[in-house]
Amino acid sequence: MRGLFAGRSRLVVAAPVALLVVLIAVALYLATPHNKGVEGDWSAKAVGGRLVADRALVIGDHTALDLRSGKTVTLGSVAGGTPFVADDRLIIASAGRIDSARLDATSRWTWRSPTGTTAAPVAAARGSTAVLVCPASGTCQLVGLNAQGRQDWQTDGVARRATPGGMTPRDGSLSLVDAIAVSGGGVVVTDPVSGRSTLKPGRSFLAIPDGPLVTELVQDGRCVVSVFATADARWTRLLDTCPSDAPVLAAEGGAVTLTWPARVERLDLATGWIQPARKAGDAAREDGTVVTRAAGLTAIESRKTLHTNPFRWGEHLTVIEIRDGTTGYLRAQIVSDQVLTVLRLDKESVVVREGGEVIRLTLDSRH
Repeated sequence: MRGLFAGRSRLVVAAPVALLVVLIAVALYLATPHNKGVEGDWSAKAVGGRLVADRALVIGDHTALDLRSGKTVTLGSVAGGTPFVADDRLIIASAGRIDSARLDATSRWTWRSPTGTTAAPVAAARGSTAVLVCPASGTCQLVGLNAQGRQDWQTDGVARRATPGGMTPRDGSLSLVDAIAVSGGGVVVTDPVSGRSTLKPGRSFLAIPDGPLVTELVQDGRCVVSVFATADARWTRLLDTCPSDAPVLAAEGGAVTLTWPARVERLDLATGWIQPARKAGDAAREDGTVVTRAAGLTAIESRKTLHTNPFRWGEHLTVIEIRDGTTGYLRAQIVSDQVLTVLRLDKESVVVREGGEVIRLTLDSRH
């Protein structure tokens, strides 16, 4: 009997101790930053590599890792040249030659320009590519290549340009249409599929990487904003009294932003509807460095040193918070003891580089 009571005594003492250990473990877990609102989708090895058009990592001699699907495509027969990523394709421009391969590796073609000319892609959409072909001197021509890499159309008498589409796009990006400003005002818009060109009014324009063209002008004291995914406007929006100076145009998260010194307007790229501006208090929620904004979301990076967990005391963590760009509400959080680099952010997922791996994490729609 004495042994039985001794056993019960030890059990009575052990139960509170075990409960205390559990409570301490829970408290340490809650006090330590951890992943929230994300779920792993895929991971791929990717040591090095260059981010092109916010869509793919181009590694070595034109091996592209698609940041949407995690698939890899390689143009092994191509050496040198300039890589572009647009229209779900890897496009390589080299001396008098254009190579194209879909990022899902379902098709691939090569096109060569006439001897003595150079070729550079200027727009890509719906499988077709508009290419600027220039001789050693004189004017150039636009050539349209279809989804099989065969020439469908051409135009003559096109001016030379220093950059694709007459713009300064993000590294390796192409718009859905070609655009070039003309003297006296206006923009010539060319659809790479049909080759049809139209002259549109506009004092400034923005060719969005892998997206449409935005033009703006003042008419009767009002701002006129138009968006083109082909040679015809997808939509046109009239804004109230317009400042005389041209605005700074920018695309972010499915919207185009027009910024003047004392005014900002945000329009939905798909519909043209006016979107609410970010609230003044939202900046206070950005406790860290904003690394990217896209799809109405903001990715904010911060570094934390653990002082609340004795088992991980002094450990350095990288924390990426994904917040709603308008309300500042926390959608997700990614934590690592390695450096995290955000490669892509969209409404459904975030892609990060962690060490030698690229990881796609889907965002929990319930958050």
